[in-house]
Amino acid sequence: MENYEALIKMSPETDSEIKLTPENDISDNEVVYNTESGKLTCNAPSWTGWYRARNGDTYIICKNINNGYRVWLPGGSTHSWGVGYTWADVKSAYGVNGVTAYQSRCGGVC
Repeated sequence: MENYEALIKMSPETDSEIKLTPENDISDNEVVYNTESGKLTCNAPSWTGWYRARNGDTYIICKNINNGYRVWLPGGSTHSWGVGYTWADVKSAYGVNGVTAYQSRCGGVC
């Protein structure tokens, strides 16, 4: 499992698997989109989105199709959410609903 400090330092400049995420009306549901088609393009079992809250804090949310969600909170602690929740449910709990991920990664570890 990756730690918050390592994840927060990741960027499209330091990791070729991370992509800038386009603004998209359906961004509250999933994060990894083809910029031309607007459709989910990740075939891996997990994907991660980086969200900057209105107060400047960064939340990192990883979805694993088998296990649910893991959320890295500002400061480094984590929360786990089981299956049965939506991406929008999880984002809403942390105040980043309606906020588009500023970058995303297909694959990796939750």
